[in-house]
Amino acid sequence: MRDIKFRGLTFDREWLYGDLVSQTCNAYSKIVDVGIKEFQMHVVEVRKNTVGQFTGLTDKNDKDIYENDIIKFNIKLVSMKFVGKVIFDDSSWCGIVKNMKETLPFGALNDFEIIGNIHDNPELL
Repeated sequence: MRDIKFRGLTFDREWLYGDLVSQTCNAYSKIVDVGIKEFQMHVVEVRKNTVGQFTGLTDKNDKDIYENDIIKFNIKLVSMKFVGKVIFDDSSWCGIVKNMKETLPFGALNDFEIIGNIHDNPELL
């Protein structure tokens, strides 16, 4: 079973990693009502447009790959390096190749390396 986790950038420009909780979620009060004795939650607001989900994949340096990371990679059977942004498209994680507007599923890529993300390093795209 893969980990479902998220990251988001706080208003102080610090990356936080954890579970996603919507502002409209009132689940904690309902859970407490059904008999859970102790329920603690530490909530920190993050910039909504920076939230990205973990892909379940790691790069060649064993770093977790998140949505909106910028990765350097090879396309299988081609000996060239490409740079692209990680997105979720058509029910799978993909890379959008810089300057080509091509969306390629991770199954067609290899040798991933995270080189930044669109929020901290937009110049890489």
